[in-house]
Amino acid sequence: GVYRYGVSVVYAESKFETPIVWSNNIDKDMAISVTVNVEASNGASVAGTHVSFVSVNDVTYSYETTLDESGTYTWDDFRIGTYQYTITYNKKKYHFILFHTNLH
Repeated sequence: GVYRYGVSVVYAESKFETPIVWSNNIDKDMAISVTVNVEASNGASVAGTHVSFVSVNDVTYSYETTLDESGTYTWDDFRIGTYQYTITYNKKKYHFILFHTNLH
């Protein structure tokens, strides 16, 4: 998950408490392995097919690759989240709205 911690000071004499100051987000167990496997329904080669994923929540999390003859690619450090993905095959783009990753 994504965690943050907060710090506040309570003064004993006056019992005054300062506002909480929150840390930046801290990621724990937010990366997984994701494998794509693309096959053409007509059995044609998918070499050169471009696959991209862009997070719908934070575009700094994006992944892309151009496939070889195997049609398979694995990202070992893929951030858990919800993604829009695009597959470009033979100069045609196919857009898919959501791809959700999770730990289960």
